[in-house]
Parts: sequence; C-alpha cells; structure tokens
Amino acid sequence: MDTIGTGENVDLPVLVENILQEADRVGVSDVHIDPFESDVFVRFRIDGLLSVHRRLPKTLHAGLIGRIKILARLRTDLHHLPQDGRVTRPHHHADIRVSVMPTYYGEAVVLRILKDKPDFSQLESLGISTADASYLATVVSRKRGMVLVTGPTGSGKTTTLYSLLKLIAPDRLIVTIEDPVEYMLPRARQIQVDADHGLTFASGLRSVLRQDPDVIMVGEIRDAETAHIAIHAALTGHLLFSTVHTNDAISVIIRLLDMGIAPYLIAATVETIIAQRLVRKKCQHCRVLSGCLACKYTGFQGRIAIYELITVTDALREAITNEPSLSRLRTITERAGVRNLMIDGMTKTEHGLVDMAEVLSAL
Repeated sequence: MDTIGTGENVDLPVLVENILQEADRVGVSDVHIDPFESDVFVRFRIDGLLSVHRRLPKTLHAGLIGRIKILARLRTDLHHLPQDGRVTRPHHHADIRVSVMPTYYGEAVVLRILKDKPDFSQLESLGISTADASYLATVVSRKRGMVLVTGPTGSGKTTTLYSLLKLIAPDRLIVTIEDPVEYMLPRARQIQVDADHGLTFASGLRSVLRQDPDVIMVGEIRDAETAHIAIHAALTGHLLFSTVHTNDAISVIIRLLDMGIAPYLIAATVETIIAQRLVRKKCQHCRVLSGCLACKYTGFQGRIAIYELITVTDALREAITNEPSLSRLRTITERAGVRNLMIDGMTKTEHGLVDMAEVLSAL
C-alpha cells in the first residue's frame, strides 16, 4: 500500500492517471475511492476481492474528486446528489464508468473499468461446458421465446448475455435496452435507460417492439410491467434475452409467477434459464495455493463462472402450467439430470480449475 504524506504539491492529474494506469496493469475491475475522517483510501477490486492500494491525506480529497468529475464530464459544483458519468480511454482500450455518491465524510467514487472489445466469442472460455455451449448455439437460432440469466450483482450475467448475442446470425436485427450500456455490440441498436426522462426498461421495451426487431435484450426484468411486456414480445415472434434476480435457475419461474405472469404464459415462452456465480480461477501456471510470479503468489489468476442450465422440457412446461411449488420444480429438474451450481463447482474443482473453498464461498 502506497501512502502520500501531507498532500502538498501533488499533481492531481498525474495522481489520477497513475492510479488508472496501475489499475489497468494489474487487472482491476473496480477502483473505489472512499473518504474517511482524516484519510482517503483508494482500493482495487481484483478477481472479486477488494484491497487497499493507496492511502491519501484528506486534503487531497476535494481535488481528486474534482479531477475525476472533469474527466467524466460531471458537475464539479454538485456535491449533495449522486452523479454518473463515463471516461473514454481509447489509447488504453478501455472505458470507465464513473459513479459519484455523497457520504458522511464526503463524496465517494467507484470507477468500473470496462475493457474495450472483450472477446465474447467463446462460451467455453466463460466456464460453460462444450455440450451446453452447443445447446445454447441452437437456442439463439430460434425465432421466439425467452432466455433468462440469473445471479447476484457482479456474477457475469451481462458477459454471458453479450456472448449469446454474438452468436446471432447477421441477418437478424438485435435491439438492446441496458442500464447502462457497457460494451458496444456490432450490428446492434443499443439503448441506454434514462429513468429521469421517462425511458425505463418497460417503456423502452414497449417502443422497441415498434422497431421491427428480431432479437431483444432487456438488461433486467425487475417489475411486473416489464415482465408482462417481455412475455408478450416472446409470444409475438421475438427472441428475448434478459436477467432476473433469484438465488438459482428454477426460482426464476417462481419469481415470474410472483410478478403476476400466468403460468401458461411462462410455460409457453421460457426456453432456457441460466444461473451463475463467478469464482476465482486457480493459477494455471502453478496450480498451488502458495502461488507463483504469474499470479503474484496468490494462487489465483482471473475468474471463471460456475453454471446451472435448465432446458424447459415438455415435462417442466406441464408442471409450470399447474402452478407447482418450488420443491416440485426442483425435483423435476433433478430427475432430468440438471447439473446445479454446486455440482458444476465440484466438477471444475476436480479438473483443477477452481478451489472448493471458493465454490463454497460463492454459494
């Protein structure tokens, strides 16, 4: 951890640039800048874990936040309300999503580093088995239905969705509604949610249906209105991708029922449900927890997803139509041989990709 003394004669643009360059060099996903009573902590999130990178004097806080606001084109005179912005760094092949939030000790900032043009072309590289990747390739070629991904915040759902969209044939029109737009997809019309001006997931989806799309991606189904419009879209000849927040794949069905969707509509539209978690990947150079130079002696390098994939079979559709309990749905998927998150984690452990302690922590 680096510490700067009194903060006198510190070149703030250079300080911010040094933080960003170091974050890029060590593979940081998020930079947190948190003010406290007498210090400011700069923390890096690497492979899901947060650690202190620098400790700065409080005297630098206002200038540091001001410099970041200037880069993100935010209001430097506004301190009592949240602000969101973006910094483009083409020479570093990355964009940075900026979130400023007022706290008791001053404004805190989170910088989400978005690598430019990531590789979404190989589902297997994300942790999906070859057999499941082959199945998903057939799913995305369908003309209608819903593919839903679930998992907590930061579990890689957006990456999975983008990877699936990359498989769509070029002769089909893709329209996305996102909050925010994280990466640019070739050939897709991407829409940024703007709730302050009335553009929500629901209103955006309703308008998108008049744009003659073939494939629609909705960043999240978070309310009954969006759910009903999404179901209608899937029924009327559109292939729709989205996310729903639940603990596991089969709970998505119960969540849709709780939103007021009729059981027969769920049975008629939902094709595939994917649940996932991200876990740290064992360093493939040393494969030992004491680590090596490649993994900076942590024993881990990068992250990989553990998955649960449910195909909505005829038996499952019939069960959904009869408004079953969660336990009944789980029994049906278990009998169908669905590999749940724990089993997929154990399989990846046996193959030397992850450590079982990481799997248990994620679940």
